[in-house]
Amino acid sequence: LVRREGTDLYMDLPVTVREALLGADVRVPTFSGSGVISLKPGTQSGLKVRLKGKGAPSLTGGAPGDLYLVVQVRVPDTVDPGLKKAAEALDQGYTHDVRSGLKL
Repeated sequence: LVRREGTDLYMDLPVTVREALLGADVRVPTFSGSGVISLKPGTQSGLKVRLKGKGAPSLTGGAPGDLYLVVQVRVPDTVDPGLKKAAEALDQGYTHDVRSGLKL
């Protein structure tokens, strides 16, 4: 899904848990072909990565906008015993309650 704000474009970028946790080079589509972005280890969902000048062209002849990729960490569709054990091991890496700052 691509959303436009002026000449800037926003697109969700699905990544795997491994890519987010360990970092990865991820191929992404652009209007001029494709590109590669580097995710740092520990990348969180919601991170915005900007590709300058890769957005929509300006209708007034100015510079094109930017393409913002919004990282969305995706978990596997199915969980087998090995994945369950790996997820339980991942839990040991959290140093605090991830929802501790959540308030209404």
